[in-house]
Amino acid sequence: MHRFTRPRAHASIRQCQSTPKAARGWVGIAAYATEPGAGQAQTAPWCRSCRWPTWRWQAVAAVALSLALGDAVAADSFIVRTNYYPVTGSSWAELRQAMAANRPWKNGPEMHGRTDWHLRWTFQLEETAQGARLRAFDLTTTVTITLPSWKPPPDADPALVQQWKQFFANLKRHEEGHLAIARQAAAAVRKRIATIQQAPTLRQLSDQLHAAAQAAMAEFRDRDAEYDRITQHGLRQEAWKPKGRL
Repeated sequence: MHRFTRPRAHASIRQCQSTPKAARGWVGIAAYATEPGAGQAQTAPWCRSCRWPTWRWQAVAAVALSLALGDAVAADSFIVRTNYYPVTGSSWAELRQAMAANRPWKNGPEMHGRTDWHLRWTFQLEETAQGARLRAFDLTTTVTITLPSWKPPPDADPALVQQWKQFFANLKRHEEGHLAIARQAAAAVRKRIATIQQAPTLRQLSDQLHAAAQAAMAEFRDRDAEYDRITQHGLRQEAWKPKGRL
């Protein structure tokens, strides 16, 4: 099973004399996507003098340093976490009951594994004589896979142990399919952003970059849903129930 919530994007443009001296003289843009439900969307405080959103001085200084590097900078970070929830039992019925009771999510169909992923991106733009150009783009992909964990007791039925191993392998394989789609989504966002380097204004460039990233996200969000539909959330991969009955 995969759960993905469409991210919300936020952007701000600033050119303010209240910035640190090292950061003055340039127009920067910061844009990011946050996942609803994972906390409140980030909000930038407003500058009293220019009424544009301002950022913490540490962030401004970091952007200024990045802009001082000259050529455009691109950075990717792909983080994968695997969490396990415990289950106990001496029969398949008991194991199934334990998975239903102990899995972190309670709503929805009977799914024993889950993959959550989201992308977060930041842009750094520079005003030029020709308009605006992209100076740096950072992309962070975070994937969390949640699976059940069963430690067979010493007197466990060997047939049950074998069926659990097969069940777990198939379940993990299904969730790794969602992981692969997350990697493809990150690559697609990066590829689309690479085609947009300049625009007449900062606002236009910001809008184009966000539109490109969101379009890629929408494509792979649909692909993720299609993956679950085709596999029936893993049923066709024999991930949810072992063959036969104990």
